[in-house]
Amino acid sequence: MTRVKWMLLALLALQVLDAVSTRLALRVGAWELNPLIHMLGLWPSKLLVMALCIVLVVRNRRPWRLAIPAVIYIGIITSNFVVYATHAH
Repeated sequence: MTRVKWMLLALLALQVLDAVSTRLALRVGAWELNPLIHMLGLWPSKLLVMALCIVLVVRNRRPWRLAIPAVIYIGIITSNFVVYATHAH
């Protein structure tokens, strides 16, 4: 598998993990801060972001730049799971 395909797969997997962890965090009382999710809903906004990920990966000539949003999403996902783990009954 090429580097581009791996990067795309990683970003899409992070989107799925973000959606799942967001649902869990919301279930225990967290607030959603993303205005896109407020406008479209969780799954439609995730599908839109996944489409944007595909465009970014295909059009990007420097794959290392995609590490920045990946690291940001890893932080968000970790935060969501921490909120869920510390507030679940």
